[in-house]
Amino acid sequence: IYGVANIKLNIKPSEKNVRLDLISQNNTGNGMAVKKVLFNGNEISYSHLNDEININTENVKYSSSDVITIKYSGIPITGLIIGPNMHRDRTFFSDNWPNKARNWLPLVDHPYDKSTSEFIIIAPNHYQVISNGLLVEESNLDNNLKKTHWRQSVPISCSLYAIGVAEFAVDYVDYFEFQEVRAKQLTTAFGRMGGNVVGFIANNSAFASGNIDTESSRKGAKFIRFCNLYNIPVIFLEDVSGYAPGSEQERAGVVQAGRELLDAIVDLRVPRLTLIVRNAFGGAYCAWNSYHVGGDFVFALPSARIAVMGPAGRQYVYKDEFREILKNFQQSLDSGVDEHEAAIVRDKAMAKLTLRYERELLNPEEALRLGSVSSIVMPGHSRKVLGNALCYLLRHYQPSAMGGPQRE
Repeated sequence: IYGVANIKLNIKPSEKNVRLDLISQNNTGNGMAVKKVLFNGNEISYSHLNDEININTENVKYSSSDVITIKYSGIPITGLIIGPNMHRDRTFFSDNWPNKARNWLPLVDHPYDKSTSEFIIIAPNHYQVISNGLLVEESNLDNNLKKTHWRQSVPISCSLYAIGVAEFAVDYVDYFEFQEVRAKQLTTAFGRMGGNVVGFIANNSAFASGNIDTESSRKGAKFIRFCNLYNIPVIFLEDVSGYAPGSEQERAGVVQAGRELLDAIVDLRVPRLTLIVRNAFGGAYCAWNSYHVGGDFVFALPSARIAVMGPAGRQYVYKDEFREILKNFQQSLDSGVDEHEAAIVRDKAMAKLTLRYERELLNPEEALRLGSVSSIVMPGHSRKVLGNALCYLLRHYQPSAMGGPQRE
């Protein structure tokens, strides 16, 4: 990679040196080599040793907003994973983990250091580029190159800087989100897969754990009925732990809104697929385009956790073992064992019981055995699997106008 990092910062007048993290080039040629360092456009002395850039700022004049420019290049050892995916397509993905950003970016690589960021990436024009924040610009250059500009306006730790450069299943240029401000725990959007317009409906666990509440139910029902009306296939991306509980939701009408969502899913006549990404628990799993409500295909990633309940279900499945752990804890207290030590033993036993529950029941293999999912899809295969299934279903689907009575 060839990089130019412009770092805006305020330097205290007492500081004589600016230190940044950047992995140095090793004997095999991997790592980063700094070509030039500029301070407000002027070259400045620096050293790049032992994975640190030290910039001498003793004789510079500071301003309210100084810019240090670092020009560098090299092959990242880690942090930015470059290589072929399972389709043998070359891809570039950042590894979002503490202390790994320094392998390809000059910065203060520590979780406490947060800043806004902008990524301007120039790559061959057959690639799609995604990153944090807002897409500012995408323009074609000469020599079959494309410039993509992303801006992150909220200060975040550098371990959260996300970069993806690949040929994705859905082209974000053809991506249009529907009611993006409303009920953010549910994402509804239109995109393309294999050249076909597809409606995507996905749980967003970054908001309210992705639980289905009154507003998200109505948002989802409206989107699904729109797709059904205009013969648009629907793909469900599932990460749902249940319906939002509480008296507040009950007063808001979550039962009625949940019924509207379920009716919309049951009434779907268009091709519809489900990919379980992570959680699929209880009634929310059944309602979320499972085979029980007419899903055509239900796929699951190896990370999927499919069960009637989450880890809390251990006490109902393994009742005898659960009671035995609590009984031993009480006996330890009665025999004079320190409460803290007894609690440690109890918690270890509970953790083993949780692992047993996840191993035996809370996994996609058990769902596959019971016929709740069509197949388990390995990461990197989902694009091909969903695309092939969609093409198969569309070959056997005849678009037509809506007719007959419809439930509201």
